[in-house]
Amino acid sequence: MPSSTPPLRRARAAAAALVMAVAALGVNGAAGTARAAEPAAQVWVTTPDGSRKLTPEGNVPFTGTPQSVDIRIDAADKGQRFTGAGASVTGASAHLLQGLPQAQRTAVLKSLFSTEGDGIGLNYLRQPLGSTDFDADGNAYTYEDTRGAFSIDRDRSRIIPVLK
Repeated sequence: MPSSTPPLRRARAAAAALVMAVAALGVNGAAGTARAAEPAAQVWVTTPDGSRKLTPEGNVPFTGTPQSVDIRIDAADKGQRFTGAGASVTGASAHLLQGLPQAQRTAVLKSLFSTEGDGIGLNYLRQPLGSTDFDADGNAYTYEDTRGAFSIDRDRSRIIPVLK
């Protein structure tokens, strides 16, 4: 499958944005002047075009002199343990995936969830309940728009097939 396929590019760009957001939180979200336990920080890169996916870029040494990257670590703030990365299956993403030929859909899903070859190794899915602002047709809905008329029929036809 060509790497210029728009849905695959969007998926890769979204994954790259997620990695950059996590990295930005790590760089900008901590305070204090604690010393690092290791002499260098590892730098990993994912590019929007998919040419590099969680590729080791090298190390940034902790020499005590100013660097082009300023990393601040608060040893007292343990934060949360990173257990994985994921994505959300919205109405729009389900619509786009279902619109692909089966072979192309399989390749896109493999590139998202596989940890081998071309994959970026996502391991979590967040499933919104009801519509989101990223819905294919723009019509907002809940599972019970009318009291007493609970239904997941919309998801049965649009989202659940993608989740399977």
